[in-house]
Amino acid sequence: SLLYGLAVLAPPESARLLLVLGSFLLVLLYISRLFFDLELRAAYTLRVERRYERPLVEGRRTRVKLRLENTSRIPLPFTEISDPYPPLFRLLENSNTAVVSIPARGSAEITYFLRLAAGRHMVPPTRITVRDPAGLFARELETGMPLVLDVQPRFEELRSKGVLVVPTLNPGGVAMLRRRGMGTQFLDLREYVHGDEYRRIEWKASARTGRLMVKEYEQETSLEVMLVLDASPTMSYGMVGNTKLEYSLRALATIAGYLLSRGDVVGLSVIDAGGIRILKPGRGKTHHQRIMRLLSSTRWPEPGDRTPSLALALRSSASVMRRGKNLYVVVSDLEKRDEEIRAITSRLGSLKQRRSEVVVIAPYTPLFEAKGLRGMGGALYRIHAARSMEQRRRVALEMLRRGVILVNVGPEDMVEAALLRIEAIRRIAG
Repeated sequence: SLLYGLAVLAPPESARLLLVLGSFLLVLLYISRLFFDLELRAAYTLRVERRYERPLVEGRRTRVKLRLENTSRIPLPFTEISDPYPPLFRLLENSNTAVVSIPARGSAEITYFLRLAAGRHMVPPTRITVRDPAGLFARELETGMPLVLDVQPRFEELRSKGVLVVPTLNPGGVAMLRRRGMGTQFLDLREYVHGDEYRRIEWKASARTGRLMVKEYEQETSLEVMLVLDASPTMSYGMVGNTKLEYSLRALATIAGYLLSRGDVVGLSVIDAGGIRILKPGRGKTHHQRIMRLLSSTRWPEPGDRTPSLALALRSSASVMRRGKNLYVVVSDLEKRDEEIRAITSRLGSLKQRRSEVVVIAPYTPLFEAKGLRGMGGALYRIHAARSMEQRRRVALEMLRRGVILVNVGPEDMVEAALLRIEAIRRIAG
C-alpha cells in the first residue's frame, strides 16, 4: 500500500519501478499465504506420540521421546516444537524445544530427559508453531491429548536394626522387604516331644545335652492397619524434592511394604484435592501394588484447592475396617484452624474408645524448612521453631489425654519414628 501510494506521487520513471516492486511484494504475500494455509492444514493432521520411559519412579532419570508423524503430502520445513512438562519435573539433559523439518509422509523425533516428582501430574498437549517459508505468517496450535502421569514415590532407606532392611526397587516400582525368621522370633529351647517337626531340632544343643532339643518360636502378632495420608495444601510447601508431601509419600510406601512383608493387613486412605479415596485392608504382593498405585495418584494441591476434612476422612476410613482392635497411622502436618484440630482430636479419641490404637505422625514444618539453612540463618530459624513448638506441644497433650500418640518428625526420622511406634504396639498386642 505504501509503494502504490508513492507511485501516485512519484515521477513516471520512478512510479513504474514502485509499481513493479509493489506488485512483486503483493504476489509474494499471496504465495506465502497460500503455502502457509497448506502447511497449517497439514499441521492439523499431525500424529503426536509422546513416550515416557517406564517405570515412572520419583527421582529417576526418565527419557521422554516425542514423535510427530506427518500423514499429508505437504512438507513442514519450518516447524517449532515445544513439549511442556509438569512444573514439578526437572529438565536434566537435551531440550524439550526444537525447530524441525517434517517431510511429507515422514516424521521427526526429539528426545530429552527429566527428573520426576512423586504423585499425579497433568502433562499439557504438545505445542507447535507453523511458519511460511518467508516468515510472514505464523500460527501456534496444540496437538495431541493431555497426558496424566502417576509417579511412584521412591522408598526410604531403613537404618534400624533387626527385621528392617534396605528395600530394593523391582521392575514396576514395587519393593519387597524381607525379614528373618519366616514370621517368627526365637524364644527358647525345649526337649523334643513326639510330633515336633524334625527341622526344628537344634543339633548342637542336642549333642551338648545328650537329648534331642528343639527350637521354640514366638509367633508375631498380625496387625490390621489403616494408613491415612492428609495431602492438604500446606503439605506441599517448600522446595521440590524436600516437601512434607514427598517425604510422607516415601514414608508410607516404605511402611506399607514393611508391614505387608510381616503378614499384616494394610489399608490406605488418601485425602487430596480430588476427594477421599480409600483402599480396603488387604495383604500380599498384589495388594502392595494397589497401595503403590493409590499413592502414585495423589494430587498435588494447586492455588485455591480445598481438601476434605481429615475428621470426615477418618470416619470414612473406620467404616471399612473390621470390628475389633485396629491400628490407625495418620500422616498430617496438622496445620489447620483450631476448630478443625478439635474435630480431628475428637474423632481420633472416638477411635481409641473403640479399642483401636492411633498414631499421628506429624511432619513439623520448621524441621523441614530448616534443613536447607546453614550458619546463622539456620540457628535463628531453629530458635523460632522452638517457640512454635509450644503450640504443637499443647495439641500433643490434648491428644495424649484421649490416648492418641502424636509424634512430631523431621525429614530424617519419619519412617523410623512410625515403625518404632508400630512395633511397640505390636508387642503390647501380643
